[in-house]
Amino acid sequence: MSENREIEKSRNGKFGKSLLKNVFDLETKRVILDGEMMLWNKKTKRFGSKGMNYDGKKLGLGKYQPCFCVFDILMHNDTILTNQSLRKRLQILQKVVKNPVEGAVVVSKYSEVRTRSDVVDALNTEVTLLMLLTPQLIITTKAYSLKMYKCSDRNSGWFKMKMEYFDDVVHDLDVLMMGGTYGSGNKLNSFIVGVSAGVGTYYSLGSISSGLNDEELDLLSDKFKTHGIDFKDFSTKTKGKLFFGRETPHVYIEPENSYIFQIRATELIRVTNDAVKCPYTLRFPRVLKIRDDKPPDDCLSMNELLELSQNKTIVKLNKRHIDLDEIVSKARPSKKIKVEVVSFEQPDAGDFLKNIRFYVDSGTEKWGTEEIYHSIKKLGGEVSYRLESNVDIVLISKLNTKISNAMKQSNGFDIIHVDWLRRVLEDRELVDYKSDEIFY
Repeated sequence: MSENREIEKSRNGKFGKSLLKNVFDLETKRVILDGEMMLWNKKTKRFGSKGMNYDGKKLGLGKYQPCFCVFDILMHNDTILTNQSLRKRLQILQKVVKNPVEGAVVVSKYSEVRTRSDVVDALNTEVTLLMLLTPQLIITTKAYSLKMYKCSDRNSGWFKMKMEYFDDVVHDLDVLMMGGTYGSGNKLNSFIVGVSAGVGTYYSLGSISSGLNDEELDLLSDKFKTHGIDFKDFSTKTKGKLFFGRETPHVYIEPENSYIFQIRATELIRVTNDAVKCPYTLRFPRVLKIRDDKPPDDCLSMNELLELSQNKTIVKLNKRHIDLDEIVSKARPSKKIKVEVVSFEQPDAGDFLKNIRFYVDSGTEKWGTEEIYHSIKKLGGEVSYRLESNVDIVLISKLNTKISNAMKQSNGFDIIHVDWLRRVLEDRELVDYKSDEIFY
């Protein structure tokens, strides 16, 4: 099987004699098929995940064996079929592959859908079955499309649909950046992330390299230039803090100097090779956001990870089904009407929070921490993303363990409800605390 998943089998080949002897119809001398090589569990009679670790040399000796899942035909004997419609190619495929072999050579199932609701139902069914009996994603195209087949071209009328492409459908995870790995050009291009395994202790969960733009990569590069430590010094300087598996970074970073990544992944996979310290790792992770507003101990905990995994080998991170309106594109706006924009001077917001340093621990449902930080900066205030001794006011919406512990210590800051800042914004001047706004 080549890199682009197209394979050519000949009746005269060794593999053809042993496995494909009775698969094809008698008139087939040469055929080029397009498909996917999967793992077939001989005991459960189900497909394994593509993300599973396995030794290719030992496949077939254990419970898994390779299985080629055919979903298209490109050539039959000397007839090129790539200029035919998909419907026509599938009709030929059914005639050519006469006797599929369970667990070895199978033809993917196709369903014809006519409405958007049919697509939604198919996606939600895939979630319900947790990929045990169905493919890991759904590919759609027009059955009558006459677009020519293009090898390795992802933009030729085929559309991949995954649940993680939709907002608030899968569980997003907050993980701690533990280290970085250099790629070509001596630039950081991947990062090892982890979860909290106790106070001040973090276990590696996996490596992530997608989702970051150039500006964010530059930000992380500057962070490592300032706080990064060569991994050669790891054992003597981070005892009891960071724990890696066999996969280690070129440089690591202390938790208090690091960032939290908000990430999204397809699934969690149980680790079998000790590549990471956690019992699970990530499949197809990507960074959604760098959360510089969160301290390191706000990342995902080991207990939360185990709750998500439920001791399963493979865990889909989907948390709900999708609705029709989530895939229906918004109607195009009508022709724009040119209007004259009347500009006027906005009153200056003022700087009456100048020289006051704030730490925002929690916001409200309608007023998040990022919006609160933005309001503080707009009014000339200073912000801290960590609870440090130079903070003057800590803003919270409710008490939590971290703030309760801070109240037991001797600190020079006030702990105030965020409603106070809202009153400041409304009155456009510093106002006194109300008694019910004071926590400490």
